[in-house]
Amino acid sequence: LVGMWSCQCETIVPKEVELSDEPISYAVAIAPIFADKCAGCHGGGTSPNLTLDKSYGELTSKGLVVAGDPEGSKLMEKINADHGATTSAIQKAMISKWIEEGAKDN
Repeated sequence: LVGMWSCQCETIVPKEVELSDEPISYAVAIAPIFADKCAGCHGGGTSPNLTLDKSYGELTSKGLVVAGDPEGSKLMEKINADHGATTSAIQKAMISKWIEEGAKDN
């Protein structure tokens, strides 16, 4: 009987994230996420360089972002994979929305 109870698990369903209708600014909202969460590893030694001053150019020039298509962007694939980055659900949603809005350098 004890063995049966130990095998039970509960599925935790993440809450849906709601964002403002305001456009996402790369400089104000997205670049700081990369600088804080990613630049520790991607700070120049590991491509892409995701420091504040280099991240936009690196993401776009290396084809990691497909403007208007978060699902088709390698960036979202990496962010959603478990590769050491600890982006929150809201940060992931913001990056996805920024890409959906055209991945502008704003």
